[in-house]
Amino acid sequence: MKMLRKALAQELRLQLILAWLLVFSGMMMVFYGLQWSVMLVVFGLVIVLLATRLVLQLVRYWNVDHHPIMQALFYQPQEIVWVYALITERVPFGIQFIRNGVLYLKLKNGDELSVSFPAKKLKLVSKALNRLLPHASFGFTVEREQTFITDPEQLMRRKDSEEG
Repeated sequence: MKMLRKALAQELRLQLILAWLLVFSGMMMVFYGLQWSVMLVVFGLVIVLLATRLVLQLVRYWNVDHHPIMQALFYQPQEIVWVYALITERVPFGIQFIRNGVLYLKLKNGDELSVSFPAKKLKLVSKALNRLLPHASFGFTVEREQTFITDPEQLMRRKDSEEG
């Protein structure tokens, strides 16, 4: 769980940095737009407002225990029906440049939660979640994707005693 908290905190910091850059960019548009164009000022104000809203949303999760992923894992684990990870490799000119992954948690209500991870840590985190969520399906298949689209609850693993 430490790795999950660390990944959530890192993702949150990156999102906050980008949101603050948007706020700053919007303010620069407003400042310089006063000299050139009213449309630039309006566009800058819209960016500032939207980015400020994003900053306020992200600050709400500054304590990663309040993040929706942690809330689902600790307070509503039965709502998580499917967990899988996808790894993305960037290989320009045949040289492996970057390997990173995303862990997806799919919920009964059709919602999706995700967090970025270094690819080499995904397997360990998946094993820990497998123990924490014995009722959830793990791993990506096209069949599971279709099942999730039609009826997410069908992805829940049942104990033998419940089926018999």
